[in-house]
Amino acid sequence: LRFPWNIKISAEVFLAILLILIILFFRTADLSTVPGEPFSDHAEKLLDVKDVLDGELKVYFPRNTGREFLQFFLTAVISSWTNLGLSFMSLKLGTVLIGLFGLPFFYFLALEIGGRRLAFFTLFLAGISYWLNVTSRIGLRFPLYPSLAAPTIYFFIRGLRRGERNSLLLSGIFLGLGLHGYSPSRIVPIA
Repeated sequence: LRFPWNIKISAEVFLAILLILIILFFRTADLSTVPGEPFSDHAEKLLDVKDVLDGELKVYFPRNTGREFLQFFLTAVISSWTNLGLSFMSLKLGTVLIGLFGLPFFYFLALEIGGRRLAFFTLFLAGISYWLNVTSRIGLRFPLYPSLAAPTIYFFIRGLRRGERNSLLLSGIFLGLGLHGYSPSRIVPIA
């Protein structure tokens, strides 16, 4: 059996694929059991997601000292489009996806500042780091901060270095999303 195409994989592409597989393992291994049990914050979040599913499209949810909307809308989509329903697992899957979303921007930021070697090293460390993995797996809003700060900073630095107006606009968009994601993002405009 012969195929009409010839596929060659460079060392960089192989390394990128290997890193992605390692990172996916760290982020998703035993996700249904680790962490195993929800606590009161998760219950409050699921009530907020239920509000969204019931048609209450707010930008701020006052329950449990108040929260921004981004995670609730994402979890509502996951609950609707998967067979997970409104569950602890749908919260965890949403935050894992948020955590994975930010990783390419860690790579691109390091690539912009220090080159390909630093970018791969940064991607690897960010992908297996304890803090980023735990916050992504726990089902709370914590990964929204680094995952939206990374593109904000990346596009800001890229826009300033290259004089690209669109990069600066993207930086502003991600900054705005970050401000609707997790309250510690309020420091990013000052930084």
